[in-house]
Amino acid sequence: MQIVMVHGYFLKGTGSNLFVENSCRELCKMGHQVNLFCQENDPDQFDFIERAFDFNDQNSESWVVYQNETPYPGKCHLYRPNLNGFLPVYVYDEYQGYQVKTFTNCSKTEIETYLENNHQAIDTALSNSQTDMVWTNHTNMQPVYVARSHLGQCQHVMTVHGSCLNFSVRNSRLLQDYAR
Repeated sequence: MQIVMVHGYFLKGTGSNLFVENSCRELCKMGHQVNLFCQENDPDQFDFIERAFDFNDQNSESWVVYQNETPYPGKCHLYRPNLNGFLPVYVYDEYQGYQVKTFTNCSKTEIETYLENNHQAIDTALSNSQTDMVWTNHTNMQPVYVARSHLGQCQHVMTVHGSCLNFSVRNSRLLQDYAR
């Protein structure tokens, strides 16, 4: 099965990051092909990632930046959309190489640019491939940019994590509109 996992963040740390890491590893153990969209900078730290790709500034071209053998029958390709140094988050933290803002402090223009960058990366990377299922994480913004991409008509599973709801959607009418 060809599965697209859309996370948007990293694979280290806590909460949804660990959930996505472990889910991708288990899917690869089961023999599935996983195309993972996230911002992980250290693909060599994960035994299930076969290849990692970066994108140009417009997310219109991608290239391999990491490749390694994995012990699993299924393979994971990590795609790191180019966010041009801007990372909106649910709960503020520092991330090296990024200007970080909480979604509740972002303008609609900043959110739309973030959505467009991710949507474009998905379309660039997967426009000529078959996808059996899309799995997004959080209520915002991953399901929004997947819906805007060519994957919008695929079978779609969404995992709702608390930080998005408690720290973002609950506190912003704009984010409630995106969640709808």
